[in-house]
Amino acid sequence: MDHYCGPTRTLPAGHRNWRDFFGRLYASIQVHHLERGLHHALFKGGLQPGKDVLRYRLERRLGCVDERIPAEWGVTHLSDIPVWLWGWDYSGGLTDQEVEWLKGWNE
Repeated sequence: MDHYCGPTRTLPAGHRNWRDFFGRLYASIQVHHLERGLHHALFKGGLQPGKDVLRYRLERRLGCVDERIPAEWGVTHLSDIPVWLWGWDYSGGLTDQEVEWLKGWNE
């Protein structure tokens, strides 16, 4: 708490409430810090960023995701699954426009 909230343990700036703060803190611990640790180990072992290790960030949500994840959640950790699996296991599947977009991405 001292690290993130200081000695007064007040809600850090930029957070709507304690729930929002906890969600972002938990994401940092569970995803971001672990990812950075893995990258550090890979690079220390001799792999090169941009050559041996590639990163991506998706800010697009495919329409079929609405079947399982509420739209108001936006792009989430699991909303990229239909990208990699071409909409498999989603009843609506992908639109023609999404298939066209994914051709370039998945190639």
